[in-house]
Amino acid sequence: MIFKKASYDPFNYLLTSSFSLFKGRTFMTHATKAIYRWLLSDYVKVRYTKALVSIKLHFQFFLVYKEPFWCYHAGHVLGAAMFMIEIAGVKVGVLLYTGDFSRQEDRHLMAAEIPSVKPDILITESTYGTHIHEKREEREARFCNTVHDIVNREGRCLIPVFALGRAQELLQNLDFSLV
Repeated sequence: MIFKKASYDPFNYLLTSSFSLFKGRTFMTHATKAIYRWLLSDYVKVRYTKALVSIKLHFQFFLVYKEPFWCYHAGHVLGAAMFMIEIAGVKVGVLLYTGDFSRQEDRHLMAAEIPSVKPDILITESTYGTHIHEKREEREARFCNTVHDIVNREGRCLIPVFALGRAQELLQNLDFSLV
């Protein structure tokens, strides 16, 4: 298994599959592995397993049948990666699976890398593919000003966040706005 990023759905699958017949290795970036252990610690005492393999960006690793693969920074959430896989014996050659990615740099993540190797097949995902967002600076200022106004009135601010990457971003924005 190759994990592209840290989020609840794939990790719940990993937890479920660890009790099933799947006995292979699971590849993920070091940051994703660290987040995985933290995410699931609320649910269950997760035993350490040698099947979880931390991988470094740009380093070549090998799958079960010796297919080489390596990953690039995806810029979506901490630890998110795009995976490039060489497929031997097929006309395809090189496949790039981006997962979710972001080409916009923010306070805690650099933008997704553009791989130097050109893939023969591209599989990509998009959350806001056709949506035009307001400028990041305007969105951050509006959010931080609203929180500051509430706190200055001695109010309390509850910010429900359902995505790990969004939580990281909001905390960074608030921290930066206090300086």
